[in-house]
Amino acid sequence: MSQGGLLRSAGQVAAGTLMSRITGFARTLALAALLGSTLTNDAYNVANTLPNMVFELLLGGVLTSVIVPLLVRAEKDAEERGGDPNAYAQRLFTLATLGLTAATVVGMLASGLLVTMMGLGPSRPNHGTATLMAVLLLPQMIFYGIGALAGAVLNTRESYRAFAWAPVLNNIVVILVAVGMIWLRQDRAELSTTGVVVLSVGTTLGIVAQALVLIPSWRKAGFRWKWRTDFRGVGLGELRSLAGWVLAYVVIGQIGFIVATNVANVASARLTPGEQSKWTYAALLFQLPYGILGVSLLTALMPKMSRAARDHDWPRVKEYLADGTRLTGLGLIPVSVAFWLLAVPLTVLFFDVGAFGGEAARSTGLILAAASFGLLPYAVTLLQLRVFFAAKDARTPSLVMVGIVAVRIVLSLGCLLLPARYIVLGLAVANSVAFLVGAVVGDVVLRRRFGRLGTGAVLAQLVRITAAALVGVALATPVYLWLSTLLSGVDAWNLEGLTGVPLLSMSKLQIATVLAVAAAVGLVGFVAAGIGLRIPDLRRLVRR
Repeated sequence: MSQGGLLRSAGQVAAGTLMSRITGFARTLALAALLGSTLTNDAYNVANTLPNMVFELLLGGVLTSVIVPLLVRAEKDAEERGGDPNAYAQRLFTLATLGLTAATVVGMLASGLLVTMMGLGPSRPNHGTATLMAVLLLPQMIFYGIGALAGAVLNTRESYRAFAWAPVLNNIVVILVAVGMIWLRQDRAELSTTGVVVLSVGTTLGIVAQALVLIPSWRKAGFRWKWRTDFRGVGLGELRSLAGWVLAYVVIGQIGFIVATNVANVASARLTPGEQSKWTYAALLFQLPYGILGVSLLTALMPKMSRAARDHDWPRVKEYLADGTRLTGLGLIPVSVAFWLLAVPLTVLFFDVGAFGGEAARSTGLILAAASFGLLPYAVTLLQLRVFFAAKDARTPSLVMVGIVAVRIVLSLGCLLLPARYIVLGLAVANSVAFLVGAVVGDVVLRRRFGRLGTGAVLAQLVRITAAALVGVALATPVYLWLSTLLSGVDAWNLEGLTGVPLLSMSKLQIATVLAVAAAVGLVGFVAAGIGLRIPDLRRLVRR
């Protein structure tokens, strides 16, 4: 497939993903306004992480790694043998639903233990709240599984839009619940037990809606789900052998996350409640550009790489890897550099709302700015590991992940030596450093496995993109400082100005003006410099 075809496929994903991220951002703002920088917010973030974490342990990692290659192979086998092309996927749906239902019941019974494992033990004042929330949120796992399997089936059939747009409905449901609760509240005190129940049930219903809205799309793509329990002798043994390594891959990643979460909760205990929430919100914003650009490309690439790997067309696989890396860099490097300057006005504009507060929003922006250098390494590492998964090799990614998580754990624990106010900022940097190491290790391992990758040519393009991005931020910085001084009446040509202190005395409209004008100047500068530096992908994109 040409690069233009890849861009078209990725564009189908990006449109829905963009809207889902925008509504997801609005959802985060609504929740921040409702819960503020409080113990309840920390409890909600921990509890709402549990269904995602347990789902990833049981099935999510398999779905995002080896299921698409196996579905591609199963469809070809069915075509060659004249069998039912839906049979393999139907068996997977049956297994996933039964397994996740059982896991949900176990998880609900062990919710207190799970919350304790995340750093909110029985001695913490929000342990009971987090446990109640976990009981009501863990049923999400069943519908995460249904939705993710449906998305994998749709993607293998070159149908991308529905799965990309489905999270929009989930976000709208949660936004309506949060806004309704804000409207009904009389004060900013911690939520009552009734409020906790309403918020948790509403959050779970959002995931239910996200899964069920896919039913018309999978039927349109020719898939019909029926219960099938004839599991023997139909190729599921290969899935079982791969799933063991994928489980190890996910468990290793979750260990790193659990350690970081516990360190963030230590920061909340040492300093003020809400440090863990700042870290969580910064991580969500870190994921935002990756979710729009990186995930869109990865979703479009995975079926294509899987088909090339199935046919042992390794030059084509490496071509997809190089295209994906360059296009990811083109999208994410300018964002990473822009975050150095604009992360704080972004978070102050949107998160200084309700009970969260301006200083908490500014701190969130500084955490994001500190982590932003890791955005491209994070995306590239995940792309590299998908090459192994496309080749149905789950062992190598697991071993690479061991190295990434080892670096992250050591650095995360080292953050405990920092002053309390810098702990969560250090956690963000630790995660980015770990994936920077992962990108280097991933390239070395790929070259040993598949031969030369053309890394030098790709790096030359990335260096040019970085140079163009630096030109953009260099032009935007004096505009940002001048507008901050003009609109706040405070001299912003100093460290406080660069870190957003004058923004706290400005109105939302003024902050939006600073953000929009500086971003526009930076974007124009980046595009102009990129064209001048003859970046091929940028020039093709501009022509399109």
